[in-house]
Amino acid sequence: MRTRWAALAVAVLLLLAGCAGAPASDLESPPENPDGVDPNDPDDTAWTGTVVRVVDGDTREVEFPNGEVDTVRLLGVDTPETSVGS
Repeated sequence: MRTRWAALAVAVLLLLAGCAGAPASDLESPPENPDGVDPNDPDDTAWTGTVVRVVDGDTREVEFPNGEVDTVRLLGVDTPETSVGS
């Protein structure tokens, strides 16, 4: 009977030890720059262009200073798609 209580006590102690959290110093902080974009580099922060056509709520056709026209999608904008169905 005494060995059962001892085994139960050991099992409870192991269970409680396993539930203990890690010290705060062991937790990793998130990376400072997860996108790999250098905010101090002007080539990474802003482009200039003229919107020549709005395709839908989050898509634009933009003409850049070199004359190239490209489709630009705005991230984080939740709008319905406006495609014409048959």
